[in-house]
Amino acid sequence: MKYASDGRIPSRAHIDPVELGARVLPWIVILDVLRSGNDVDYRYRLIGTANVTLLGIDRTGARLSDNLDAADVAIIRKSFDDVVLTGKPVFTKAGLPHKQEFLVSVYRAFYPLAGDGVTVDKVIGAAIPEDVKQ
Repeated sequence: MKYASDGRIPSRAHIDPVELGARVLPWIVILDVLRSGNDVDYRYRLIGTANVTLLGIDRTGARLSDNLDAADVAIIRKSFDDVVLTGKPVFTKAGLPHKQEFLVSVYRAFYPLAGDGVTVDKVIGAAIPEDVKQ
């Protein structure tokens, strides 16, 4: 990811998927930030194939709260909100809900993207299980 020398938040155009590498790309998640007044929601623009396989569901195009338990949404939303509100990356370890009724423990890293360099309009990151084989 290339950052502007003036400290502005990078945009989606600054991301070169080739630079991320073949081992990272299947774990990538990109979300659109949806604003309505003071409310913020998220739509999954892209979910890497490894995450789809791991979780057993492809949520591409869905909003964060679509078909998820409210408690699960609150846990996931916290990281996204922190990225949007601070304009800084967030790193966590969390349990993500699996369609088979259990949690998958993952390391998560999410980064802000801003088309105008200031207002976060996308979040990009990865959620990689702690026991993934190298």
